Amino acid sequence: LAKSTCAAKPCWGQDPSSEALERRHYMTNGTKPAQETEIETVRSADGTEIAYARSGSGPPLVLVHGAIFDRSIWEIGGVRSTLAEHTTVYAMDRRNHGDSASADNCSPDAQIADVVAVVESIDEPVHLLGHSSGANYAVWAACGLTISVA
Repeated sequence: LAKSTCAAKPCWGQDPSSEALERRHYMTNGTKPAQETEIETVRSADGTEIAYARSGSGPPLVLVHGAIFDRSIWEIGGVRSTLAEHTTVYAMDRRNHGDSASADNCSPDAQIADVVAVVESIDEPVHLLGHSSGANYAVWAACGLTISVA
């Protein structure tokens, strides 16, 4: 399995602070985001700390963002808060994004393991929803696949 690497934080010029998340939400929606109830972390298989925000109540739903943004993408149009009306939303930050730790290894297998770590931290079956490349990692995690990069 070939390993790929990516630049250390900040990834894509992101400011991971909660104030920055609020600014981005305000810029896209014109309102302040709904208050996140809890920010938690889990350790992925390689020890990388993966952060997620938990909100709402109901069946668990894990949100996996794409490559360009962080979990704040789910604030656009009130997606996270709307989903949180009916589910317990776990909006994760992928490695090198938002509040998750930086890691040199950004291989598909490492990112799949990150999704698996969040899912396994929840004590019941979950639904997965991904955006862009996050959708790929969500599907691969759900199928228990590993990806070989030639």
